[in-house]
Amino acid sequence: MGKHASTALAYGNEIHQQRYKDGTSIEDHFNNSRQLVAQYRAVGGTMSDVSVALAMLRTFNNSATYKGIISTIRVSAKLEELTLDEIESKMVIEARDIDVESKEESGF
Repeated sequence: MGKHASTALAYGNEIHQQRYKDGTSIEDHFNNSRQLVAQYRAVGGTMSDVSVALAMLRTFNNSATYKGIISTIRVSAKLEELTLDEIESKMVIEARDIDVESKEESGF
């Protein structure tokens, strides 16, 4: 296995093992994921945009905060056409809604 192949394998593993940590901003999480994918592709790794999007959905499997929206995306979206941008826009909207609800509940 060549240097690029082993580097691509390492990035690929990192993409699939990545997990969202509740409290992290959605934008930061998506930016980190995009950087990993760019690095993976730069060393010759190949992953379709749909596979990247599905890997991103899996990063939220353990998130109590976003469990509902992830389930909705999985059920309502055409998974074979899903994009990272589409997931991110839905997640950003959900994060804003959660933030508003949280502020209303706390009296702010």
